[in-house]
Amino acid sequence: AACLEAVNTAAMDPQFILISRFNWPHPAWNTRPEQEYLDWVQGRLKLFADLTAPSVRNGHGKIDRWLILVDLRKVDIRAELKAITRGLPVQLVEYDGHDLVRSVRSALSDLTFPARVMTCRLDTDDLVGASFVKSYRAVEIDAEDARRGVVLSFPGGAVYAADEQRFYFSSYPENPFLCYVEDRASADDLQTVYLAMHVDMIEVSAHARMLHTFRPAWASVVHGDNVANQSLMGVARSPFAETRKLMRYFGIPAPAKQPQSRLARLKRSWRKLLQR
Repeated sequence: AACLEAVNTAAMDPQFILISRFNWPHPAWNTRPEQEYLDWVQGRLKLFADLTAPSVRNGHGKIDRWLILVDLRKVDIRAELKAITRGLPVQLVEYDGHDLVRSVRSALSDLTFPARVMTCRLDTDDLVGASFVKSYRAVEIDAEDARRGVVLSFPGGAVYAADEQRFYFSSYPENPFLCYVEDRASADDLQTVYLAMHVDMIEVSAHARMLHTFRPAWASVVHGDNVANQSLMGVARSPFAETRKLMRYFGIPAPAKQPQSRLARLKRSWRKLLQR
């Protein structure tokens, strides 16, 4: 603490660290066929290459490091990940499922301390907007608050229905895109954004701030393999009209034509049935 009080960390350029778990060892795979797991990994690589990596590459604002945690015990995908993220400041971290925070501390042990460190979550099948990093970095936080730790959140985001190629509004303060800001004297003192589950971070942290952007800061992607996000479609009832602009904003290719809403597709199906 004495070292931190002697240094004006608020005046330092913070270290902005993205953290993503790629094929972290979920216990569910222990009882599933190995080929099923390998197929899932290949599908995940495609989603990461088509969606997540382009959205990060499309962003404004400096990312100092992107830690991607990988489990290499069944399949080594480091070459594929390096090819997909070429040009981005990626550091692949081998992870066996034990103590994620300790793995992050070890990966960041080469940073110069004392330091202000911003760690931010990003799932490897989701999207971040062009202003995501820049907006987080622009938040002013005094040294006293940062010593205690501050959670930052953009409550306003989107759900991206991949099969429809359409975005729906989402309000989710405890979303899995949170950022945690902390001033620390050493890597061993880091708590990181994985201090708790994202749904609990705001409750367990000393401070939390809700931020706003003109466009959705993030998008949770609903696709065939993501059972957890399927529930989001139940509350995704307000589609954004500017699909093409949002696709550019999230760094993914726009569709050849404006996609139809679920209601429009349902009406079209009914018309076809009535014509039979």
